[in-house]
Order: sequence, then structure tokens, then C-alpha cells
Amino acid sequence: MVFAFFNGQEQPDHQELSYQKRTHLFKDNLTLSLSHVSRWDEGQYDCHIFLLNDHEYELEDSGQVLLSIWAEFSQPQITVRSGEMGTENTARCSSQGGYPKGYIHWKSSPHVADSRNETWTEQHPQTQLYNISGGLALNTTSGVSVSCCVVAGERRVCSKSIRMSPHERSRAGRQRWAEGMTALLCLTILLSLGT
Repeated sequence: MVFAFFNGQEQPDHQELSYQKRTHLFKDNLTLSLSHVSRWDEGQYDCHIFLLNDHEYELEDSGQVLLSIWAEFSQPQITVRSGEMGTENTARCSSQGGYPKGYIHWKSSPHVADSRNETWTEQHPQTQLYNISGGLALNTTSGVSVSCCVVAGERRVCSKSIRMSPHERSRAGRQRWAEGMTALLCLTILLSLGT
């Protein structure tokens, strides 16, 4: 029992303990409010109105209410990991604290056909809220802007767009190539001096 009202008074003794001190009846329009809502409150509720007629209560009206719960995910953050020259580059999207369970939708401009993505979710045991992350692997030699959105039910929250340019992606690879060439050149000089 979520709430009971009769003889002009609220009846907290008839309420389940988990709903006590969380309900309030607005008598002018018979609206019931429920505060401090959590994932556990989600579901279908039945409402029954009884009126006193000849010293007996008779069912006057019934209805059902479906309560859906949602919690906004945080704005997704993107981090980019550059691969070696000629290998794929990875973008990771992360967001926390949302409900219901969502999924990650990636956008790229220009659209990259040769890409792979996956999504991971974990649910907090007490709050039942979800943390979500996803990875996008790109195989492209041209500059690409990527963004991600967390989609949960009818709602979506999106990250800012991140530019992955070929210059930025290959800088680390070029540096390692240059270091390797320097080491090879030094080794060649040492071998030449040794003979």
C-alpha cells in the first residue's frame, strides 16, 4: 500500500514502510505526489476510490498509473588513443549515473565506413544507475571528427566533437620511426668504425 486516506485523514499505519514520509495528497485535486523516487519505485500502480454509501464503502472508481523512472546520464567524455602509423586509432566514450540502461551511438564526419564499435555497461548495486562506456576503432588516413551520444529510452545526451587528424594520429609513429632511424644510423657508424 503506497498511500491510504479515509475519514478525512492520511492513514500512515496502512502504508508500507518504504513509502512513509514520501507521499503527500493534494486534496483540492486528489493528486498524490511521491518524493525521493528511486529505481525501485518503477512499475504499475493501482488506484481505488471508495465512497461511503448507506454506511458501507463502495468502489466508485479505479485506475492504473505506470511510473517510469529515468536519470540523466552525465555528458559523455571522449578520449582518443593514437595507433602506430598505418594502424587503427581508438576513441573511447564514457558517461555515468543514468537510467534506464542505454547504448552509445557514434557519429563521424565525414562518415567512416571502416570502423568497429562496442559498448560496456555496469550497474551500481544500490542505486541501480548505469555507467556506460564504448570504444570506436577507426581505420582511416583522412581527418575525422567524432562525437558520441548516450541514448536511453527517449532521451539522449551527447559529447562535444573531437577532431582526429592524420597529422595528430601519426606524430607518435613518426617520432618512433625517427628514433629507430637514429639508432640504426648510430649502429651503422659504430660498425663502420669497428672495421
